[in-house]
Order: sequence, then structure tokens, then C-alpha cells
Amino acid sequence: SREKLQKAVPDAALCIVGPDVSKCINYYFIHKKGFGFGTNDELFEKNKQGEVNLENYINRGAKYIYTNSSELLSNDLIKSHLDSLVIKEGEFYVYKLK
Repeated sequence: SREKLQKAVPDAALCIVGPDVSKCINYYFIHKKGFGFGTNDELFEKNKQGEVNLENYINRGAKYIYTNSSELLSNDLIKSHLDSLVIKEGEFYVYKLK
């Protein structure tokens, strides 16, 4: 349920959330703040400073990731940044980041 996803991590924790083409709808439902991505590929693109977006978000304080993409979770780069599964609720996974 949405309530379980909302309560899965501390309210003040910055989160990475996606894929969500709007980059904000999922935040509205889970009442979190942080960094949204529209597609899985976008999360692995490099920004203007040459840093991969995923790593940039973590360096800027992201502590958790919310996703409903099992394809994303099979990517080796993201696997290297996952600490532990916090909750699986319906199609959504919430992981603590290293």
C-alpha cells in the first residue's frame, strides 16, 4: 500500500525515485524529496561535470531508491550502490543505498 511505502524510510531522507516520466508524481504519492528520473537510461547518463547521475544523486545525499523497475535492479552499476532491501510493496522496491 502507499502508506507502507511512505513509512518505509525516514521522512527527511533524500530519495531517488523512478522511472517516472513526470519526475514528480511518485514523490507526491510517497511524500518524499530527492531526485527523480524519467527512464532507467537517464539515471546512468553523465551530467555536464562528467559524473553519472546516479552517483551525483548519492554524492548529494540520496540515501534510498524507490523503483518499480526490475530491469533497473539488474544493472551492475546500481547493484554496486545498493546496501539492503528495505521493503517490497506490490511492484515497488525500496533499497537503502551505500
